[in-house]
Amino acid sequence: MNLVIRQAASYAGNERWDWSVWIDGPDAVLDQVESVEWVLHPTFPDPVVLVTQRQSKFRLSQNGWGEFEINANVKAKDGRRQHLTHQLRLAESGGRPAQPASAEQSAAFSDNEQTPTDQGGQSAPTRRRIEIGGKSGIGSIDIFVSYRRKDSMYFTGWLRERLINNFGADQVFTDVDVLPPSAEFPTAIIGAVASCKVLLAIIGPKWLTATDELGRRIENANDFVRLEIEEALARSVPIFPILMDDTLMPRRQDLPASLAGLVERQAFIIRNESFPDDADRLVRALRRIIPDQ
Repeated sequence: MNLVIRQAASYAGNERWDWSVWIDGPDAVLDQVESVEWVLHPTFPDPVVLVTQRQSKFRLSQNGWGEFEINANVKAKDGRRQHLTHQLRLAESGGRPAQPASAEQSAAFSDNEQTPTDQGGQSAPTRRRIEIGGKSGIGSIDIFVSYRRKDSMYFTGWLRERLINNFGADQVFTDVDVLPPSAEFPTAIIGAVASCKVLLAIIGPKWLTATDELGRRIENANDFVRLEIEEALARSVPIFPILMDDTLMPRRQDLPASLAGLVERQAFIIRNESFPDDADRLVRALRRIIPDQ
């Protein structure tokens, strides 16, 4: 069957997009299609959706924030089958590109700007406010998630949603994305790490090799990810390294001396194809540190 996947997307506000995908091809071929089974990312509440409406070209419409690979299993009336894949693109197909940050935000959010929640229409990104020395700030939290935005943003969003479902939104900390102009970001990080019961270090393929104009980021004493893990090690906060897919645990000789203790921690591997089971295994391990309230 000579079929392809088409898509459309439009910005819906609050950093989310309305998007649709459908099957396209010659009318004579489409008339022979009985159904299309759409397979979305496993973090969707209903990741497998069967569509049988020929008049809409078997269209599926959703709302979400992130890009991922969509699979379509096409079944013809005569029993033939075709498997199609499509990389969902949002900003390139009518979505609004991300807005540039202000000068203050660019300095503070070069890595951890904002973490989305899930792909399937759940809550919008949480914004926290920290006032150093003021009356408001971060209270006691259970889980601090350390990650590099350009290395593992979507993965972290998916995992964050699982953690929120199990531990509550107020107990999962991923970003400081609203700060008073006078606040010192490293001080805010120290306060957040100091209040947590466990730190998850999300390590993807670019975690160790990410660079900026000064060189390898992990070598920079002001790198936020480095500061977060250093603080956890110094305070004996339990650390769970989370390895994405085939990412290997960094070697001691590839890390600054202040992070050497990270390699001694037991790592968890979470793979895309087994994400639900792997994430549940992590939750069970966290329950040994964070019992039910």
